[in-house]
Amino acid sequence: GEIEVDLDKVLIVDPDADFVESLANQLLTRQVRVLRAPTHAKARELIRGYQPELVVSEVHLPDGDPLTF
Repeated sequence: GEIEVDLDKVLIVDPDADFVESLANQLLTRQVRVLRAPTHAKARELIRGYQPELVVSEVHLPDGDPLTF
Protein backbone atom coordinates (compact mmCIF):
# COMPACT_ATOMS: atom_id res chain seq x y z
CA GLY A 1 0.00 0.00 0.00
CA GLU A 2 0.88 3.63 -0.14
CA ILE A 3 1.96 5.79 2.75
CA GLU A 4 0.52 9.30 2.88
CA VAL A 5 2.87 12.04 4.05
CA ASP A 6 2.55 15.81 4.10
CA LEU A 7 5.91 17.19 3.01
CA ASP A 8 6.82 20.52 1.46
CA LYS A 9 10.53 19.95 0.76
CA VAL A 10 12.59 16.79 0.27
CA LEU A 11 16.34 16.70 -0.28
CA ILE A 12 17.77 13.83 -2.32
CA VAL A 13 21.51 13.31 -1.86
CA ASP A 14 23.15 10.96 -4.33
CA PRO A 15 25.86 11.28 -6.99
CA ASP A 16 23.79 9.07 -9.34
CA ALA A 17 21.88 11.68 -11.38
CA ASP A 18 19.60 9.09 -12.99
CA PHE A 19 18.46 7.78 -9.60
CA VAL A 20 17.94 11.30 -8.29
CA GLU A 21 15.81 12.31 -11.28
CA SER A 22 13.73 9.14 -11.10
CA LEU A 23 12.91 9.69 -7.43
CA ALA A 24 12.44 13.44 -7.94
CA ASN A 25 9.92 12.82 -10.72
CA GLN A 26 7.88 10.59 -8.44
CA LEU A 27 7.88 13.21 -5.68
CA LEU A 28 7.05 16.05 -8.04
CA THR A 29 3.81 14.30 -9.02
CA ARG A 30 2.82 14.71 -5.36
CA GLN A 31 3.48 18.46 -5.36
CA VAL A 32 6.65 18.16 -3.25
CA ARG A 33 9.51 20.63 -3.77
CA VAL A 34 12.58 18.53 -4.51
CA LEU A 35 16.10 19.67 -3.71
CA ARG A 36 19.03 17.77 -5.22
CA ALA A 37 22.61 17.41 -4.02
CA PRO A 38 25.30 15.17 -5.54
CA THR A 39 27.68 15.61 -2.57
CA HIS A 40 27.75 15.84 1.21
CA ALA A 41 29.00 19.43 1.02
CA LYS A 42 26.15 20.54 -1.25
CA ALA A 43 23.63 18.73 0.96
CA ARG A 44 24.83 20.61 4.06
CA GLU A 45 24.47 23.89 2.19
CA LEU A 46 20.91 23.07 1.08
CA ILE A 47 19.88 21.87 4.53
CA ARG A 48 21.01 25.13 6.09
CA GLY A 49 19.32 27.23 3.43
CA TYR A 50 16.05 25.36 2.90
CA GLN A 51 15.48 23.13 5.96
CA PRO A 52 13.85 20.18 4.17
CA GLU A 53 11.47 17.97 6.14
CA LEU A 54 13.01 14.79 4.73
CA VAL A 55 16.49 13.86 3.48
CA VAL A 56 16.95 10.75 1.34
CA SER A 57 20.64 9.96 1.00
CA GLU A 58 23.08 7.48 -0.45
CA VAL A 59 24.93 5.90 2.47
CA HIS A 60 28.37 5.99 0.86
CA LEU A 61 29.09 9.57 -0.18
CA PRO A 62 32.66 10.20 -1.32
CA ASP A 63 33.05 13.47 0.61
CA GLY A 64 31.38 12.74 3.95
CA ASP A 65 29.08 10.72 6.16
CA PRO A 66 25.35 11.42 5.56
CA LEU A 67 24.69 10.92 9.27
CA THR A 68 26.57 14.17 9.93
CA PHE A 69 24.55 16.57 7.77
